[in-house]
Amino acid sequence: MDEYGFLNGISDKTLYIGLTASEISLYAGEFKEAFNVSLPENVRDFLRITNGFYINGKVFFSMNNDNVKEISPRATNRTRDIIGFNRYYRGMTDIEDYIILGKDSISYFVYDIASEKYRILTNGTIDVMNEFNSLAQMIREVLV
Repeated sequence: MDEYGFLNGISDKTLYIGLTASEISLYAGEFKEAFNVSLPENVRDFLRITNGFYINGKVFFSMNNDNVKEISPRATNRTRDIIGFNRYYRGMTDIEDYIILGKDSISYFVYDIASEKYRILTNGTIDVMNEFNSLAQMIREVLV
């Protein structure tokens, strides 16, 4: 879990309190029920460290709970919640190959279900800009 330690060195950030094992288990069950795919283990590890974050216009989604609502009152299920955003996105498109984990103004940060890789995609044409083996690698690339 030290692989996310680099987040502590970044200023101007909003990190949410990490989830408990039981919260993650319940959320993973909701995710599986909603999309018929398991929430990747890397994502579960990330949610233990921080329940998503917002840094310099880059958002990595969370489970939209009371802590997120308190720190970011404008956050909604559609704007900050992994399940909520993916429901919204899938309702607007026919793309179901990815779990969207975050975004900024020009990119989506996703997990490719078939390849089990993490990717940065262009917002619009959905072209692959970069690919990673782990979520931590992708987050580090996005923030550097």
